[in-house]
Amino acid sequence: MLPDLPVLIAIVLGLVFLGPGEVSPTHDLVGSLAAIVVTLALMWIHARRAQNAVRAAAPQGVASAMRWLTVLPLMGWLACLGLFGWGHLVDATVSHYLWLGRYVVFFLPAFILFGAGWAAQARLEQAIARSRGDETPIRVRGAVLQGLRRNGIALIPLFFLLGLVEGIWILGDLGVPGLKTFSRWLEAVPMAQVGFMLTLLTVLSFALPWIIAKLFATEELPPGRTRDVLERQARMLDLEYGRLLLWKTTGRILNAMVVGVTPKTRFIFMTDALLRRLPTEEVLAVFCHEAGHAKKMHLPLFLLLFLATAVLFHVGGEFMLLAGIHELIAVS
Repeated sequence: MLPDLPVLIAIVLGLVFLGPGEVSPTHDLVGSLAAIVVTLALMWIHARRAQNAVRAAAPQGVASAMRWLTVLPLMGWLACLGLFGWGHLVDATVSHYLWLGRYVVFFLPAFILFGAGWAAQARLEQAIARSRGDETPIRVRGAVLQGLRRNGIALIPLFFLLGLVEGIWILGDLGVPGLKTFSRWLEAVPMAQVGFMLTLLTVLSFALPWIIAKLFATEELPPGRTRDVLERQARMLDLEYGRLLLWKTTGRILNAMVVGVTPKTRFIFMTDALLRRLPTEEVLAVFCHEAGHAKKMHLPLFLLLFLATAVLFHVGGEFMLLAGIHELIAVS
């Protein structure tokens, strides 16, 4: 289970735009609110069209609407950032001393837009299930929480790093010896900040499995036929891992994920709903899918993609701004 690509792009774009710039509070705030409302309206329209397509048994219409529900939140977020200066407004009005609260305020529009998208997709999936005779209810709150959990592999390290960097800045500003100079040096040399974040992210990637295991309700997968089948399959695939865990979701989430960049730090998570609702053969298929992520080194590649994208936007954007190109064009 890997994060959604639009969420990854939204995070990178957000961090690029969060900084000093020309601020017009009324224009920026009202414009950002308008962008959110218009995006939500467009998502509602496409969700309705998708439900009509389900009733009309038109799979192409459903697929088209689903693509729009995926991309519209990112477009709305980009409008807040590029057209209405949301990042500049937050940087100018929300104090660093709020620590992570500053980033919560900043990413709130993105959360609203992506949360609405996940909820709309869940309603669409429910409509598809009902057309097939499955009346299992899908709750909006559960869909949003599932989206957050799915993207937790990106969000948890991100907020850990942001909290650490902001903490260094705050302590330095309060006069802690050495930290003030260090934080000002990071501000003055942007590529040093990128290198510092890269170092922290590399270190954090090894600790991430333990962090997730502690944050989520997990325990070792109990002995039994299912565990025996999965362990035997892992040996057949030559898949090394540190722990095989049961992810307790009180039956709300039917999913699995693998986290860890090295064999010894690799944890495999299987939810209680997955093990309870699927036969062993289908659980094995899900396990093999996660094993494919591990064998193909998707998580390290994802981290490299995240960092490369951040560096690309930062360096490319700075270069184009120096050349006199408008900010929106420089990072879009």
